[in-house]
Amino acid sequence: MQLHAFWCMSDNSARHYQNSKCKVPARRSFMAEGWAALHQAALDAGAEVDYWPPDYPELRNRSYIDGEQYAALLQPLIELAGIDTTTLGERSAVVKAAVWRWITRLAKGHAPALWKYLGGLKSRQALMSAFADFKAGKRLAGNPGYVSRDPVTVVRFGFWLTTEGKVSGEHPIVPILWGLAIIGAGWGEHLRCGYCRLCFRRSRPSEPYCDFHTQSGATKENRSDAYIRYRRGCLAKALADKRGLESSLWDDRVAKHSNERLTLPNVLFPMTPADGWKSDREWLVLSLERAPRVVKQAKLSGFRHMPHEELVAHLRMYIDPNEWDDFAWGFRVLRAEIWLTLEGEVSPGKRGRGRRTSMLVQEAIRLACEGAANGEIAVRLGVSAPAVSRWIKRYPEFAAVCAVRSR
Repeated sequence: MQLHAFWCMSDNSARHYQNSKCKVPARRSFMAEGWAALHQAALDAGAEVDYWPPDYPELRNRSYIDGEQYAALLQPLIELAGIDTTTLGERSAVVKAAVWRWITRLAKGHAPALWKYLGGLKSRQALMSAFADFKAGKRLAGNPGYVSRDPVTVVRFGFWLTTEGKVSGEHPIVPILWGLAIIGAGWGEHLRCGYCRLCFRRSRPSEPYCDFHTQSGATKENRSDAYIRYRRGCLAKALADKRGLESSLWDDRVAKHSNERLTLPNVLFPMTPADGWKSDREWLVLSLERAPRVVKQAKLSGFRHMPHEELVAHLRMYIDPNEWDDFAWGFRVLRAEIWLTLEGEVSPGKRGRGRRTSMLVQEAIRLACEGAANGEIAVRLGVSAPAVSRWIKRYPEFAAVCAVRSR
């Protein structure tokens, strides 16, 4: 069925429409939440016109869109809706409301039962369970798939449904409704990923800690490991504060706010530079050459010969799973190296030799060279026999002397 444009208006009509009852209701469904998130992501990705309000007082500090860029990011949704952004005065709020009105009309006309059902769902789990039942037995050719516990794959799948998804035997509005609902439930009102309260990493939406320091979702088997990582992070954070490393590890408030807002656009609208990552790869390789701990943890021993996309995939897997800005990794690697160094300093068993212990070990080595047995060394140094055994395991130079002595 061919979908036709439903709305054309003058500037006066646009002002009346914006203040009418057709606005997205205050009590919004997952579908409305999804459309609000998708619209804002398109603006943040470059569809919003950037201007300095004092230079254009006649614009009254309102948000305007670049119609071509907006349509390119959200195709074919805008084309199906038949929205003429020029007729609507390029006003962001008016265009947003016009598309929502088109969705509402089409849904109530061609999928009223689904519209009512999705509007009544209250939890993300209930929505994803309902979608699993819906798609069972239906063919969704080319779908990217998703992991229900991963909000990134969930919203990407919802975006695919909204812009590309087709369900055989169903009206085109059906995958659009499901896609918007999945985006709304997967992202909710969290239009941003935050920062971990301890380290340099990004956290999942609404989570206070990154995947390395969170204890949320820990099982009985890994609860102890999760606490150890959290505790180590607390100690490393205290050490960073003591040494005044805030500016080296964390962005200021303005930069954090900007980066948080760009998270969803980075997920839905990944960009590639004009030179095909050449200069970014050079900067990333240079950073990795100065970050041996990062190279070891990310398993990048051959990083000098790896393409940029593969380097980023490894870093995202092992260093910061929630950093979706492909342009940010050069600086992230340097920050990761500083953080891993701090964590290494505060890790148990990494305290190094004390002065007294070093003196005792040197004396034990001298006695062992003279042929003294472990028990005799313990008596003469005033320590226990198990302490001498631990020194042999811990200090290679002592172990080497004892090995020669035993021959």
